Amino acid sequence: MNVQSTSNQGTASRNNPPTFCEVCNNPTNCIHYDIPSCNGCKTFFRRTLLSGKEYICKSGGNCPVEGNAIKKCKKCRFERCLAMKMNPEAIQLPQDMPQVLVENVKNHRKRQIEAIKLEEESQNKELALIKNHGPCNAKVFPHLILGQKSQRETTIGSLLYLEFKYKQMRESTFEGREFFHLDVYSIFMKQSELGRTNMYNKALNWPQPMLEPFKINPLAGDLKEDMCRTKQRRPHKNWNLFDIILLIDYGKTLPFWKDLSIDDQMKLVKHINPPLITAMNAFYSYLANEDYVVFPDGMSPIKIHQSPAQLEIDTYVNSVKPIFKLGLSNEEYCLLKAIIFCSATLSGMSDEGLKVLETFKNMYSDILLEHLQHKYGHTIGAQKYGEIILALDSLFYYGYKKTQLHLIFQMRDRNVATPRDYYFALAYTVRDHLASKWIQTQQYYYEKNPKRVYYLSLEFFMGRTLSNSMINLGIQSACDEALYQLGLDIEDLQEMEEDAGLGNGGLGKYFIKLNL
Repeated sequence: MNVQSTSNQGTASRNNPPTFCEVCNNPTNCIHYDIPSCNGCKTFFRRTLLSGKEYICKSGGNCPVEGNAIKKCKKCRFERCLAMKMNPEAIQLPQDMPQVLVENVKNHRKRQIEAIKLEEESQNKELALIKNHGPCNAKVFPHLILGQKSQRETTIGSLLYLEFKYKQMRESTFEGREFFHLDVYSIFMKQSELGRTNMYNKALNWPQPMLEPFKINPLAGDLKEDMCRTKQRRPHKNWNLFDIILLIDYGKTLPFWKDLSIDDQMKLVKHINPPLITAMNAFYSYLANEDYVVFPDGMSPIKIHQSPAQLEIDTYVNSVKPIFKLGLSNEEYCLLKAIIFCSATLSGMSDEGLKVLETFKNMYSDILLEHLQHKYGHTIGAQKYGEIILALDSLFYYGYKKTQLHLIFQMRDRNVATPRDYYFALAYTVRDHLASKWIQTQQYYYEKNPKRVYYLSLEFFMGRTLSNSMINLGIQSACDEALYQLGLDIEDLQEMEEDAGLGNGGLGKYFIKLNL
């Protein structure tokens, strides 16, 4: 049997090859059967069609599609191939293939074409909503709505589209696990996930119920007793981390992002992420008609503790009040979000970066005022605009409260802190100093784009790195003095670092040579 593939190895787009398989999200630079796909998914798709097998999903078609998880269920993987428009007719069928299987391939293609038509009809209906500035859950495609519209309509339409993508990701099965092993620089350089929302299904088992609240609040109760309480695994996302990942990806889609250096991008996100995440959580809680922060999976932070402290109430209850008072529409919220993103006066960014943001902040502010006056009239629109701008101070204030709450939960009281807590405090301090230098080095390499040679030496193991890092950064004396003032010995903390590989001495290296 001679089966040939019509796979395109990227020759049609040699200057801009694909980077991810649209089926399993794994890296690839190939196009198979009309879509970017890896060799594994290509082979699976062809083999399934040629065999004529019918698979059954044990999860009722609700298997996750993130990363390699899709490969565990053949039924969902095959349906994923069809949904991503992998073309069955692009496969060159063997001449001796049974007619029943040939008809099966044709039927799959026929159903696929019908699904594509239905999707196009749905998109056309949703685009009609945008003409009247419909809600942000309309599926907008900017390249279809530009036309001869005004800058106000074009900008609002683009922001609604981005917010729709953001909302899709927020309510999907995406958890950002592929980001967990990346350093900060790599996360900023990574392609935005908002461009691939079709890779993730909407979560079907939300909202999840909250577990019983803790009776002891670490902000108001006995810290020693709090240290001994049983840890429970809660069935919700890590929203603190998830929101920051989405915020960075949202920023990558804004028109001014490419005009900022990587250093300015990081400083911007560090400065605006507390008020921006506060505004986002408040707005979506407002849409859910909840007067406290609640997440799509049912997570409500104010319910974690039986008697929440005032700082928790400020962060998760009072922060929603400004948005409720304003009664923002989707368009107004999207413009407010863009204005906050450009509010970086005290961020420490470069003068060039600040000028770029100032230009766009003025543009978004002017568009917001124009939109409000067009909607409410000249006087009422101007009054509404003033109320929204004044609300920025409240959002930054509650963002500061959110930062305080995060720091308090991460810190330890000296009366209950363990030696390991002190070790991590030292290690994180050294890491932050090291990271800034490392980011500058990586940025230099990225700009110069040199060729790299990689090798693995089995004769050299780094061992512990904390002491080496302090020496190389020139901060060992400062760390030693600071710890001494706290009554701590730097050598005791250094001994707590776990060995990398087989250890620090030459004996471990010697034994590994013998074993090899």
